Amino acid sequence: MLQKGKVWWLLGLSLLVYSLWQRWPLRLTPSEFEFAFPLLAWQFIFVLGMASGWYKAELLSFARTPPGKGVVVALVMVSLVLGFVAQNHTNPFMPPALLMHVIPPDSFNSFYHTWAAKNGLGPVRVLNDIALMVTVYLVLTYCWTPLNRLLGWFLIPLGQHSLYTFILHVYVVLLVSQFITFDLWRHAWIENTMAVMREKWLLAGVLLAAIPAAEAAQSSDKETLRDKNGEPVQAGVFTSRWGRLFSGNDKKFSGALSFSSGLKEQWMSIPNSSDTATEKKKINQTLNLSLQYSPYSFWFANITSRLPVRDTSRYTADFRYSFGYDDWHANTVSLVYSNYGDNHFWTSGSRRHTYFEQGAFTLAYKFSLPKPVENTLLINKGDSIICQVGYSWVPRYYDLSSDDIRKNKNVMLGGCGYTFKQHFFVRATAFWFPDSSQQQPWNGDYSYSFGYAGYTPGSFSIQYANYAGTRYPGHGNGNAKFREGTVSLIWFLPL
Repeated sequence: MLQKGKVWWLLGLSLLVYSLWQRWPLRLTPSEFEFAFPLLAWQFIFVLGMASGWYKAELLSFARTPPGKGVVVALVMVSLVLGFVAQNHTNPFMPPALLMHVIPPDSFNSFYHTWAAKNGLGPVRVLNDIALMVTVYLVLTYCWTPLNRLLGWFLIPLGQHSLYTFILHVYVVLLVSQFITFDLWRHAWIENTMAVMREKWLLAGVLLAAIPAAEAAQSSDKETLRDKNGEPVQAGVFTSRWGRLFSGNDKKFSGALSFSSGLKEQWMSIPNSSDTATEKKKINQTLNLSLQYSPYSFWFANITSRLPVRDTSRYTADFRYSFGYDDWHANTVSLVYSNYGDNHFWTSGSRRHTYFEQGAFTLAYKFSLPKPVENTLLINKGDSIICQVGYSWVPRYYDLSSDDIRKNKNVMLGGCGYTFKQHFFVRATAFWFPDSSQQQPWNGDYSYSFGYAGYTPGSFSIQYANYAGTRYPGHGNGNAKFREGTVSLIWFLPL
């Protein structure tokens, strides 16, 4: 409708929907966000903003005319008057010393809930938003030079990447809340404000560091993910449990920050001192820092430290590690040791920091499919398929049936991965235990993962992976349900 110049029809239709909702409130969807931001009401302010942006040049031209100047002055006055009204708010979470208390509380509450309610987006709140935006725009226009020098470096990256900032700040708040209690009733405004400013400072720093990398990633999107011989490359972060963390990256030092979350509650042992622990049912959520060092060629060593989001203590922090030789190109051999077992920086009781003998040594061979087969399976030009077969040997392993440590677990593995549009992927691996008695309930018949993988520093990846006790139909009992898997959001550090 905007392209066809029917802006008044669009605004009229949006206003009609808004007005009908004010008379007959209706939740359009069962989503939780509609309790705070009813879609049929808040669509009006979205349409207003979209139309204002579409006709920005025309609105600026109108503002320079005598009638336009009168409208601007009126809106500035409205914003000042409503600012005065807002300073008489009865919100119990606001420090009383910062409020004016001129308007009686009953009068304010009656006016606020009738005409300016937040959730219902009252008409006075819409007017206030318009007036405030015009006032702020006017102040920025006349004071741009000093404000830009003072705060531009900080606020501009946040504004240019507002959706990204909005999403990422949830995880930053989650991290900060482990150390600072956000309690509105305590009125710890200085403490909370400083915490939020540290959070925004971190986000701005992340953006400033990530923008060059993101631009590099956009330019590299035009290139197909294949090596110099034309063979496919499965690039990305955390491509498998028996290889390097950062496939497709040839830097000596690599790192990633990630947040991982299970999809269902499970019983977990929570160490609370050096020799005691409690059992608790919860969703396993962790913040992770992964570091990798590749001194030469495709030799590498990496470690991932994990910190639980809840029940955080030095005893609940653990780590995983691997090292070896892993060439991510097709038609290559890899030999990797990996340990995803019970490894802790601070041990409880008589436990060791790590049980090296319970890690796995994996010898694998990566290969591409024959060209006729590959060309038949590929959906787009630039997509890739790479497969792998291998053998894992575990010197010592825990056997549930005997409640004892056994020797020499042997596992054969084979699988393939498909990379779509250079970033989206799906991977699956099948496992075979020559001695079926060595397969534990948590050892799956297969594993699978899918998601979006970034492969340049500063990029993001999001993926779902299921390494739980999956079982083929008719093969015993396992935990093959989708909710047994883990969702991870990963940021490839721009080191």
